[in-house]
Amino acid sequence: MKKNLAIITAALILVLSVSGCGKKQNTSDTKPQNTAQTDVSDAYSQPADMDKIPGNAASSDTSKDEYSGKLGDYEVTIEDAKIVDNNGEEAVVVSFNFKNKSNTSVPFSGAMEVNAYQDDSRLTGTVIASTDGINMVASAEHVAPGDSITVQQAYKLRDKSLPLDIEVKEFESQDDALLTKTFNF
Repeated sequence: MKKNLAIITAALILVLSVSGCGKKQNTSDTKPQNTAQTDVSDAYSQPADMDKIPGNAASSDTSKDEYSGKLGDYEVTIEDAKIVDNNGEEAVVVSFNFKNKSNTSVPFSGAMEVNAYQDDSRLTGTVIASTDGINMVASAEHVAPGDSITVQQAYKLRDKSLPLDIEVKEFESQDDALLTKTFNF
């Protein structure tokens, strides 16, 4: 009896662990089947598109060689930033272009470390859902070798009159390479 229970338990664990695996198809026409998750799924299934996000765009006079370049086996560009309303609080959405030039599939969030600062104080990350143009989970999608993706990250703003400094570097790199871009609102 105990042996059968152990076999059933092991099989159940195997089924549950494998059920989360598999390749996610990146199609914007598919709708989630589970209507209980529709609100969250709709917010995350759309492509990242800064032009669709309602809010105030930031400006920057940072030279391109400071915010676009190679970090290890990847090419990264810090693109745009936009102030948005996040449930009554001001937040900023920053977009990045990430190209995987390594020989393995990797997500942006697994390869790059991003920090946001205002007045030398690090900003707290935040999640923004149900806003056209925002896809907060794209940074966790695996990017195949040679492919690129636009990803976004959001941060709680301290004060929109202060400049926003974004820094990107490769995780656990022996190299001190760093890309930076300063945005003004």
